[in-house]
Amino acid sequence: MSRDQQVAAVRVANVPAADFETAVESDAPQTTTAFADIGRKPRAPAWSPDDVPAWASAPKPQGFQEATHFIGALKRYAEHC
Repeated sequence: MSRDQQVAAVRVANVPAADFETAVESDAPQTTTAFADIGRKPRAPAWSPDDVPAWASAPKPQGFQEATHFIGALKRYAEHC
């Protein structure tokens, strides 16, 4: 069973039993994909823009941007050696 099939199976299993039975016994049963959409549980976002730590929005010291560019250039140089 592929990973996608496993995820779809778990989502179908998350469909409430009464809803599942009603849908299966209807004249036009839903597809597996439709059941998976019903059983999908939305996740809360990992973070919101209001949760940005203070150090991330603080002003950067003088020369910070130049140092960052230099480190990037040094890494690209090292990849070619």
